[in-house]
Amino acid sequence: MGTVMLNPGETKNGKGRVACLDSELHTMLACMPDERKKAGSLCLYVFPNEDNPGPIKDIRTPWYSACERAGIGR
Repeated sequence: MGTVMLNPGETKNGKGRVACLDSELHTMLACMPDERKKAGSLCLYVFPNEDNPGPIKDIRTPWYSACERAGIGR
C-alpha cells in the first residue's frame, strides 16, 4: 500500500490532498518511471498527453476507446 500526495495547485480545484493506493496500483505506478525512461523521455504526468505537451484535459475519448477494446462497451 502507499499514498500519492497532490500538492495545492496541482489538482483541478487547486486543493491539495492525499490519495491512498492499493498494493496493485502502487506496484503499477512504481514501475512507470522506469518504463518511461526506457521510452526515451520522462514525463511529469502519470497519463501523458501524446498529442501535445501538458496534461490531458478530457479523458472521455480515450476512456471510451479503452472500454471498447476491453470488450465492455462504452
